[in-house]
Amino acid sequence: MNNFQDIAILEVVASVDTNIKEDEDSYYGMFRFFSNKATQYSECGESEHANEAHTLAYITHMALDAHSTNEPIVPAIMLIDKRSISPADLQPQQRAFLDKLFPQIRTGLLKSRIAEIFLFLDKPRRWDLINEIIAGYLLEPLSEKRWYTSQQKLWTRALSLARQYRKKEPVAHIEEQIELYLDKHKPEDKGISLSLFRFIHEQHLLSTHAGKNAARLMALGTHEKANQNYNVAERVFFWPASFTDNITICRSTEQLCSKVLSAFFLMLKTVH
Repeated sequence: MNNFQDIAILEVVASVDTNIKEDEDSYYGMFRFFSNKATQYSECGESEHANEAHTLAYITHMALDAHSTNEPIVPAIMLIDKRSISPADLQPQQRAFLDKLFPQIRTGLLKSRIAEIFLFLDKPRRWDLINEIIAGYLLEPLSEKRWYTSQQKLWTRALSLARQYRKKEPVAHIEEQIELYLDKHKPEDKGISLSLFRFIHEQHLLSTHAGKNAARLMALGTHEKANQNYNVAERVFFWPASFTDNITICRSTEQLCSKVLSAFFLMLKTVH
């Protein structure tokens, strides 16, 4: 990519993170950014730039199915008789552009998206892309702002790839960030702790911290009960036992779960 036109597109790509930093869903922010750029180029008569920006808009409009191992990048919109664009719809010239662009851009969500598309389309599969995909998904630290809109899904996909290809570092990285967050957030300032506890259980994380997490939930449930948030407290008191699923239960954890269940039944008596 040595000509001026390619340099111009690289500059556009380099500026995308700054332009979408306030967006809660990064890929949707990218889609809007590249769509606007494509419109601007078209209005200026720069058709090649417009086509390149359109291609980037197309791939960032696609959705991530984090639980799919075979087809993780799917159309964002699917109706009975039509759908939005998918990786298989990319034209040869669009694919050629992405091939040239890929090595020129830094690790991040855009590079991960391109790598996911290559991983899906190319035969034989390019296992060398796995590390790049995971690195982009885990580049941003745990974020309250983006957890519900995009990050939880990105981390789910990163964990799926890491376990599928036996990579321990990404799993440890995610566990460390969650552990740090839970340590900093007490029951009176829980933030996204409830969602993280659910994520821990669903993704089978922090199995060596079962007792600690049960104690955290005990404290959180007690706090919610004291504030008469009985629906939340009921849910929280029910969870500690789930952290002992499929792992060896130590005596202290067993005793703590027994206390939690006792508190749960006491709460039910108090409410009813």
